[in-house]
Amino acid sequence: DWSKIIFPRILQEFEDRNVLIITIFLGANDSCTEDNVIQHVPLSRYITNTTELVSTAISSFPDAKVFVITPPPVIGQDWTDYLLKLGNTDYKPDRFNPVIREYHNACFQIVKQFNNPNVVTVDSWTTLFGTNGEELSEEEKISKLQGHFVDGLHFAKTANEKLANEILRIVREKFTEISPEKLERIWPDWDKVNVKTL
Repeated sequence: DWSKIIFPRILQEFEDRNVLIITIFLGANDSCTEDNVIQHVPLSRYITNTTELVSTAISSFPDAKVFVITPPPVIGQDWTDYLLKLGNTDYKPDRFNPVIREYHNACFQIVKQFNNPNVVTVDSWTTLFGTNGEELSEEEKISKLQGHFVDGLHFAKTANEKLANEILRIVREKFTEISPEKLERIWPDWDKVNVKTL
């Protein structure tokens, strides 16, 4: 809900710029169980909110590519251990991959309803697992996720790199006109700078 308030304000800050890509990466907190009354967002409201954010992005920057990134899987036990280490002894586990999967799947439905070639889904599950993960046991999922999170919930460097590479792959395949190789440089390469004239 908070994103619906701040998102238009963020976009306004860029209204005089040539925005090429807008990413929407929500759901990791929304998909926690109802026991977490502060962060939980029911699936139907998540769909409504995310749909509104995509609409706002399109209306603000019609030529931009909108990437809806699915909420990623978690290592629930690592997150629980992390919070207990912080002294949160009242914490009751509230992050479960089967529940997150519903929010993940909703992202595909949201993107499909726009029927807009500039709006695409980035599948964080396939990015991290190398497959959509449905055929993996929970133990196999956890094994594949090891090293990708700092605490079971938040991405470590490796997961961020994988996600960035997946976004670049999609750009190069679907939006070649904005692939990094085709964009004009704002600043020259270091070896083109005459240090004597600085």
